[in-house]
Amino acid sequence: MVEQENNRETKLSNKTLFLYLLFFFIIITSLDINFKHRGLSIAAAENDYCEPWLSSIALASLNDTQNTINSLLFFDQEDHSYRAITEFFRVNNLEELIWMHAVNNQSILNEAVTNCAHLLEIDLIQGRIAHDANDNSDINIESILTIIENTRQGIKLDFKDIFSLEPILNTLENSHYSGPLIINMDLIPGPGNNRRLNEDQIEAFIEQANRFPNSILSLSWFTSNHIRRSYTPEMIDEMISLVYEHQLDSHPITFPINLHHFLGSEESLTRLLNEFSNSSLTLFLSRPNDNNVEEIAEIITKAPFLGRVMRDY
Repeated sequence: MVEQENNRETKLSNKTLFLYLLFFFIIITSLDINFKHRGLSIAAAENDYCEPWLSSIALASLNDTQNTINSLLFFDQEDHSYRAITEFFRVNNLEELIWMHAVNNQSILNEAVTNCAHLLEIDLIQGRIAHDANDNSDINIESILTIIENTRQGIKLDFKDIFSLEPILNTLENSHYSGPLIINMDLIPGPGNNRRLNEDQIEAFIEQANRFPNSILSLSWFTSNHIRRSYTPEMIDEMISLVYEHQLDSHPITFPINLHHFLGSEESLTRLLNEFSNSSLTLFLSRPNDNNVEEIAEIITKAPFLGRVMRDY
């Protein structure tokens, strides 16, 4: 009898253990499915933060805050205060920020999330994600915002037409995204390109962008890659006048610069940075395999560009 009773208890214990293990397996499986459904790997989502830069090495390099160059502020909605974008991402200067350019399809979005890029640049035209009107995309702005609400990655919205502003920014306003936000548009003529927005269009851009006082404004020139030119003093003067005319001088600003026209423009661009203390340059590469990349990379590690240049390439 005693032996039968012990066997019965053993069977019950084994059954209980089996049920616990089965329950645990179901929970883990459901979590895995949930992460995959959101387009994230468990590794990227386990802390709800996509911050591999929070390694002991990265933190150690930031212990001496005097070495951290904070030249571009944004309004952190979680902390309800202005913070340097470098502080948010815990890097020493703007040049260390990792960009993912043209996040216009699911494949590149997956790569940006997997690699935990700090900033995702997204092209927008005709109220949808695309670089050109004839391009197709398999994602929309809602799906991107849903993912990066959890990863705390930043975004740059690169508007290609004035008509995309309101619908896209309405979607952004109705989302839960609260990370760094850069709003970009080409406004005035630049090297090799005489296009410009009219005054009503510029006003519309600024009015829409001002809906997000936490944003960084990205004020750009139209450019071309056919002939290597430079940003002339006149081009810089017009941009400076635009900033003051629209009372944007106290707003965080970055000025996108076509890397193809950087060399020969150093003096003009230095004057632009000196004019606005809370400003930066964003270098972008529109010509694949530009042979000046290495030379320019060396220049921007020195004054006056040190710590005030982001590299969107």
